[in-house]
Amino acid sequence: MIVSLSNQLKEKSEQGLFILPGGYLTLDGLCHKEVRMRHLTGKEEEIIVGANLQSTIPELLTQVLANCIEYVGPIKEINHDLIRQLLVCDRDYLLLRLRQMTFGDRIDASVQCPNEYCKKQMDIDFDINNVEIERRDIGNGVFFFTLSSLSSYKDKNNAVHSDVEFRLPNISDQEQIAEIYRENQSKALTNLLTRCVKRIGSITTITEELIQSLSMLARREIDLKMQEVSPKVDLQINVQCPECGTKFSSPFDIQNFFLAK
Repeated sequence: MIVSLSNQLKEKSEQGLFILPGGYLTLDGLCHKEVRMRHLTGKEEEIIVGANLQSTIPELLTQVLANCIEYVGPIKEINHDLIRQLLVCDRDYLLLRLRQMTFGDRIDASVQCPNEYCKKQMDIDFDINNVEIERRDIGNGVFFFTLSSLSSYKDKNNAVHSDVEFRLPNISDQEQIAEIYRENQSKALTNLLTRCVKRIGSITTITEELIQSLSMLARREIDLKMQEVSPKVDLQINVQCPECGTKFSSPFDIQNFFLAK
């Protein structure tokens, strides 16, 4: 279900009060969307500049958010474990707002024209307030759908398993697969699905071997369904090359950009 912000708590950006597109789920099944943050200080700058080569980008961003978030719903003791349970889209949203609180509404970036006969490097800028946010009611965080007849899983006893139960990826998942993704994106998807899929048919013990044995179509259907039901922060920028006139859409990497600032 897509949720309108007008029906929810109100954001007060001047006070650092924001509403998560998805929400933080506690063990009692409650979903908390209200977050208060302070702006970046020299403390976070030292964390970013002094980061060692062993730290991945997701790990650094977790540390920064753990420092800057003052509360999530009724929870005032913020630690790394709590941050890692946030949805990836919620993390990206908070990074946008944290960047906005600290540096203002405008973002300057550089992109390259994809036209192979041009390849012009160009500077672009956009307003954070124009980034489209798709909020959703994530309920208790568990989603269900049915694989197509072509992609249903058949076990060694020829029993067919079609119903899939899953949760959405969180920051902890992204931290775990960050290194794998750079080397092998297919293996990273296997790792992610192993972590997020809770049940396939009557099979509740989800192993890497099981996920590897799924057809490519089944893996794709699960991945696409996760994307479909997830809240979204649209970080695609529409650009027209001033040199050759080529129109294209460029993804904005908020994670690397945030650390670069």
